[in-house]
Amino acid sequence: MPDLETIFVSTITALLSGVTVAYFTNKFSASRSTEEKIWELRRASYGLILTELAAVESVLDELDSRILRDAASITLDVSNAYNRRTGTHLESARKAYTDSYLILSNRFIDLFEEFLLSFDNVDDLSPSEGHKIISAAIRAGRPKLLQQARSEMPRRTRWPALL
Repeated sequence: MPDLETIFVSTITALLSGVTVAYFTNKFSASRSTEEKIWELRRASYGLILTELAAVESVLDELDSRILRDAASITLDVSNAYNRRTGTHLESARKAYTDSYLILSNRFIDLFEEFLLSFDNVDDLSPSEGHKIISAAIRAGRPKLLQQARSEMPRRTRWPALL
């Protein structure tokens, strides 16, 4: 029969092991939960920003198509109408960016700032030059932002489910 000291040491060891496992499991779970909450907030923000930029690209595609069909039909009024539509979507994307700034990743922020700078001076250009610059900026910037957002998606692993 084991002596009292051996039983005591075995019991204390088992208790300490159980408490240690419970502590680290709880810590891991809380950390994972926080990361998931941050991702959900980012996902919503990225979704809104990217949806608005896709809408801008769609308006620009529509204008490009119209220019190809009949460039003479692009009057100042028509140009202004397209500018208002793109401006509305760009403003929504900027607002979503500003509202979500604290939760966005540093890399996404850098890419978005670079994107905004790429057409910062279009107000000083002719409508056709401004259209070219905005089109190029959207077509170059949106895929980069989309790629970054996708790269931040959480990777699911199976082993935490076993805990």
